Amino acid sequence: ASANAQLANKISELGGVPDIVTRDRANSIAISLSMSVPGYAPLNYQLEVALKGFTYEIALETLTQQNNRHALEPLKYIESRGLDVIYFNTEDRALLRPNWDHNPLETSLAQVPKMYQEPEKLRKRLASCTFYGALNVAPKSPVRLPQSMRPASLPGANGED
Repeated sequence: ASANAQLANKISELGGVPDIVTRDRANSIAISLSMSVPGYAPLNYQLEVALKGFTYEIALETLTQQNNRHALEPLKYIESRGLDVIYFNTEDRALLRPNWDHNPLETSLAQVPKMYQEPEKLRKRLASCTFYGALNVAPKSPVRLPQSMRPASLPGANGED
C-alpha cells in the first residue's frame, strides 16, 4: 500500500496505528528489506511508522545502495526523518528537498519522481504485495457458527452460493 500512495487508507482500514501497534504493545511498526541488483550492491529499504498523538508519522524511511565499498556512507536515494525529507535528484546529482506538496502521511517512495530503473523495480514490487489477514477461528467466530446449506448451480459474484 505504501508504494501505491495508499498507506493512509490501509492503516485506516486496519483500525489505525494505535490499534495495530497495541497488538504487540509497541510504539511503532518497522520493516526493512533488501532487493538484489545484478552486478551491483543490493537496494536497502527501511520504513518505520510511529505513533504521534492520535495519528501516525513516518518516523524513518530510507532507500540506499552501497555500490562503492570504500565510501563512508551508501548512496541515498531517499532519506526521510519525520517531516525532514530529502531525495537524490538525478539531474543535479545531489540530495534535495521536495519542490512539490509532499504528503507526510504517505511514503516518500510513492511520491518521489521516477529515478533509476532498479529503485523503480523495488517500488513496483512493493506495490504488488498483498496483505492477508488472519482468519478468526475462535469457538464463537462467524466461521464456526452454523450456516444454512442450500443447493447452488454456480457460485455468486463474491463467492457466495
